[in-house]
Formats: sequence, structure tokens, C-alpha cells
Amino acid sequence: MSQKIWIFLIPRKYLFFSFLWFLVGSALAQTQGKRDYIVLADTIYSQGKIDDIPSEENTVLFFSRSKKEEFKKYTIKEINEFRVSDRLFFRKSFQLNGEDKLAFLEKLPHSTDKVSLWKWNGKINYFFVETPSGIHQLEAEFRPQLLDAYGNLDLDPLISLTRPKELSLIYLAKTAKTIQKPRTFTNLFGITPWVGYSSQTVGFVIPNTNKEGKIQSASPSFGLNAEVFVTFLRNLSFNVGAILSKFDSQDYFMYEQNSIRYESDIFADFNQIQIPVTARYYLDLDPNRWRLFGEVGYGYSMQKYNSMGIYQAKFERNEVETSIAPFSLEDSFSGITWGIGVEKYIRKNQGFSFGLRQLDTKGLNQQSINSLIFYLGYKF
Repeated sequence: MSQKIWIFLIPRKYLFFSFLWFLVGSALAQTQGKRDYIVLADTIYSQGKIDDIPSEENTVLFFSRSKKEEFKKYTIKEINEFRVSDRLFFRKSFQLNGEDKLAFLEKLPHSTDKVSLWKWNGKINYFFVETPSGIHQLEAEFRPQLLDAYGNLDLDPLISLTRPKELSLIYLAKTAKTIQKPRTFTNLFGITPWVGYSSQTVGFVIPNTNKEGKIQSASPSFGLNAEVFVTFLRNLSFNVGAILSKFDSQDYFMYEQNSIRYESDIFADFNQIQIPVTARYYLDLDPNRWRLFGEVGYGYSMQKYNSMGIYQAKFERNEVETSIAPFSLEDSFSGITWGIGVEKYIRKNQGFSFGLRQLDTKGLNQQSINSLIFYLGYKF
């Protein structure tokens, strides 16, 4: 079976999730490892084995020059540098909490010509910044230190978000090395609670006929969106949300069936939970102030029905027969969702989110629930 036919046979919703998984996998993928080595005096050894990272306050390393040899203890004075599992360590002189030290520091990736970031490995990890003026421990108020070291005001919004954690500092270092113009910086994860107004249309086939009908309702809605960015530029994200809304409406229908005229009031009252799963793309309007986004994905909705039915009048000859007929909808619907919106950042990339979302979900027997939602939220 050809690859094109195989892809065609996969349900669209699974293709969407596979695409999102590919994005996340690409973002988290590790680069191919480089060979470990150790420098003893002026000699490089790349065939031996290093037993984990340094011990005894980062001053001792155990190294075996071959598989046949036992591990031998080497001190800080014997080793200049080494690499183990893609992690680089160098012998450095520095001050830790005001105390002079000679020990191994781990060099974090993405150094520039003038700035390198370092890590002291221990029960409590400490971090350092090295510039031509020397190597200094990051202070409690470290952000001015980093801004002064890099000297690039375009990094100021990112530095305000940076935490004294390894991944956060690595992201800063990589950005400092690659940034060419101002852009919006965000946290890796975001949460947006919101309130809005929902206009909903329920579509169905009137029971015992081939006539299509629709009932419309509008009500307040409440939601929560969780977001994780999957690209380095943090302009593409994976989103999962929950939306609570209510539908309570009825409508009048007049139709003929087998030359008999019917007049019906069809009513439905239910609570609804909708779960959109989307990919969202951002475009800077004014970096770190205004950002436009569009999103598309898969929507799933569940209903809890309070009451449904049909008040029906049957006109035959000169007689009128009234009755209450049964009416039912599916317990769940699924389909496509899309949306557009804009974010206005206030501080540290927290701010307001204005948006419009459309959910077109379908069930069996030509039933559907379509929702158009306008909302205002606050993004943390």
C-alpha cells in the first residue's frame, strides 16, 4: 500500500494529533552526542570512561583510561577540562558565596564571544556569568547582571522572565547568540482563564420527517486555556482548553408530512463542556506589547441534558390533535475548531487576551452543534 493511500485512510483527527506530536518531538529532540574526553595536563584522552560528574565539591573525578583498567581518582590540579554525556567542565577559579574556590564548573551551551554562563553542581546549584572582566556568581538580583553582561536591550524582556535555572539560562544564552531584531518573549507555559459570550446553533432532523431544523441560543461562557510553546522562537504553541456554557431555547416549525400539516415547538435545555485542542501561531504586531494569533484544531463537546421535547399540533381535515413527542440529541459531538485573537501584554508578558473562537461539531443522524464565542481573558 502506498504512503499516500495509507495517509488518506487515517482519520483526520489522528493526523492532527500526529502533527502536534511531531512538533513537540522536534522541539525536545536532543542533538547527536559528541565523544567524551578528558584533558590530563597537556594530553587528551578520548577512549576512556568518566565515572559521572565531579564529586567532593567539584574537585575530584574518577577516570578509567580503558575498559580493563579500574577507575582512578584525579584531583582538580591534574585535570584541565573534560566532557561527559555532552556536558563540558573546566577548571576555574572563582568566588562562591564570598569564598575563593578552585573547582570544576559546567559550561552551559551557547556562549558568545564575550559572555559565558557556568553552573556549580551540588545539592544547591549555583550559576555564574563570565565576561572579559572576570567570572561572577549570579546575585539574588541577577537580572541587571545579565543585562549588563550581554549589553543588548532587545534581551531585556526575556531577562525579566529568566529564572536562576539551567534550562531558563540556556534559553537566554541561545537567544542572545541568535537574536537579530526585537521579538516577543513569553513563558514556556501559559494559563489563560477567560469569560465570554457564546452564540450556539443546534442542527437536527425533525423526528419522523426529512425536514432539517435549527434552534439558536446565546449565553455567557467561561473557559480556561493551557498552552505550551513548542518552538525556539515561541511563536507556535500547543493548546488544550475547557469551555463551559449553557443552551436553553426553543423554536417554532411548520411543515407538511403525507399531506398533513404539523406545527411544532421544539425545545432543548442542556449544559455543555467543550474541549478544544489546537495549534496556535503568533505574529508580532508590536514586540512585547501586541501580538496577533490564529489557531486551528480539533473540538470535542459533551452535553448534560435537562429537558428536551416537541409540543406538536397535527392538523388533519377539520381536526387538531396536540401531543408531546420525544426529541433527543447525541451525548457528544466532535469536529473542527478555529479562532483568531490578539494579546496585549502588561508586564512580564502577562496580559489581556481578546479572541473569537468557532467550534463546528457534528454527531450522528445529521445532528450538529456550532458555537461562536467572543471572549476576554488574562494570560499568566
